Amino acid sequence: MNKKGADIAIGTIVIIILALVVLVVIIYGFTVGWGNLFQNIVGFGGGQVNVQTVISSCQVSCSTQSVYDYCSKKRNVVFDEKGKGEVFTCEQLEKRTPSVGLSCDSIDCSISESRGLCNGELVTSACESKKDLGRANCEALSVCKWIDEAENQNENIGNCALKEGSSCSSFNDNEDICNELTAFGCEWQAQT
Repeated sequence: MNKKGADIAIGTIVIIILALVVLVVIIYGFTVGWGNLFQNIVGFGGGQVNVQTVISSCQVSCSTQSVYDYCSKKRNVVFDEKGKGEVFTCEQLEKRTPSVGLSCDSIDCSISESRGLCNGELVTSACESKKDLGRANCEALSVCKWIDEAENQNENIGNCALKEGSSCSSFNDNEDICNELTAFGCEWQAQT
């Protein structure tokens, strides 16, 4: 009878330990980010070479003029299968010797004074408040698009709607536009 009681205690201890491990992984994932968790797990054993993937991501950041993503976002780069990942921003990777073939002439990280995040969630009233006030009034907000009413000949009569995919985070590193959208749910957070 004592043996059965010991088995339950050992089983309970194993379950508690597993629950704690799962809890630690969940807390780490939510605080640091799931991408970082998986990168760290892969980086633990060397991981797969991802240089070309990171370069492609940096080129997209360059072509979309995402200053924060190009100049500040840190990326784990694995150069060979045996090596552990190294952390670079796109700007640092561009200047790395030997060259990896990355170049972006349209972003100058040294003059980027307005670095930061545009946090929050846009509310649809941002655009709806411009209904029937004309295309120019609607499109003055970077997140809005004008929709003409087909049956009405007056070009100032129509709907103003939120552009698909519009979000506050679209304006990371653009403090002026983010501040214009403060009344509609966005909030500027300067990068420290």
